[in-house]
This record gives sequence, C-alpha cells and structure tokens, in this order.
Amino acid sequence: QVRKLEGLADFVYIRAGSAHPNSFCQDQDRPWGLAYAEAIKKAGLKILTCPGAGFHDPVQNDGFIAKGLTDMVSMTTPFFADPELVRKVAAGRPDDVVPCYQCQNCHCISMLKGPHYATCDVNPKWATPAYKLQGITAPQKIKKVAVIGGGPGGMKAAIVAAERGHRVTLYEKDATLGGLIRFSDYSQWRWNMKVLKDYLIHQVKKAGVEVKLGTEATP
Repeated sequence: QVRKLEGLADFVYIRAGSAHPNSFCQDQDRPWGLAYAEAIKKAGLKILTCPGAGFHDPVQNDGFIAKGLTDMVSMTTPFFADPELVRKVAAGRPDDVVPCYQCQNCHCISMLKGPHYATCDVNPKWATPAYKLQGITAPQKIKKVAVIGGGPGGMKAAIVAAERGHRVTLYEKDATLGGLIRFSDYSQWRWNMKVLKDYLIHQVKKAGVEVKLGTEATP
C-alpha cells in the first residue's frame, strides 16, 4: 500500500493497532506504529514515515529518529498533558514534562452514558475556560501547608502549593510515596502509571516540599 504512494505523497502517516493506545496493548519502548515505520525504511521506500499513537516520550522519540527507525513521529495527547512540552525539552528539562498516562479522558468522561465533557487527569488546566484560569489569583501571603497522604493527589497538591510559594510539609504514613499507584512497580502492563508516579515523586523533591515518611498525621 505504501509503495503505491511513492512519488505521490511526501510522507505517510501510520496509525496501527489500537486506535487509542494504552499500556495494556503497547510496550513502553515499542509503540505499535514503530514496527511499520521501520519496515518501510528497511524496504528502501523513498517516502518519509510518521507513525502516531503512543509516542509520548520526547527523548525516546528522538532516539527512534536518531536510529533511523522513522523520520518523524506524531503526538497529540502529550500536549494536552503539558502544553509546554517543546519548550521544556528545548531547555534541557525533559524530566519536567508532565507525562500523559493514556487515560483517554480527553475523549470525554464516560463516553457511553455521559456527561460528555473532555478533561485531562494530569493537567486540570486543560479544557478549562480562560476566564476561570484568570480568576486564580496569586496568594497574598506565604502560609505553612500540611498535606496528608503521599498518593498522586497528595503529591500534586503539595507541588502546586509549593509552586505558589507556600512552605509545604507532606505526611505519609507508609515508607514510600505513591499511594495506590505503587502497584505499578510490580505490573509491566501499567508502566504508564509508574512513569506518572516517578514523575510526581521527582517533582515533590524538586519543589522543595518537606516529606515526612513513616509519619501518620495527627492533630
């Protein structure tokens, strides 16, 4: 099929397998479309390849291109998760890119029954009207903030409070951060949640949040 496009198209966009990739159907380092792009390159076809769906890691994508496996890649949902993705990578800060963990909620919550509105699990600002974002004012004074629980919600709350200039202490009764998504350390199929967990832990440390592990919060 691709051979028929030689001389007629500049590049071919490849969408393979599941229409909406997730970690149940794709390995972390081998998005499905990559195999098709690689096969086209090996066949010597004179057409540029652009596979999409599941190409979420910008550093990994650069590696695919550098190895000659494809000429370019297509990305969409990673920019919902982090509109600053390109700027962060260009500035040498790929570790600060908010990872899209392929929840599909940008395709609407509960597509079968509704409500039919789009959201992003890792970027609450996405799809939020500008007038609401403009209504979030800067804090008037620095406060001491205690966050109880080191799961994804607690870590995100601590990060945002610290980014707004507050002095934050995070209390976690267990020995490690991660909460309910710590199971991803032991499941090869939920590598996407592990990536998110590790990102949040890294950002908690980077934001200067004081973390007290093995400490149950009391009045």
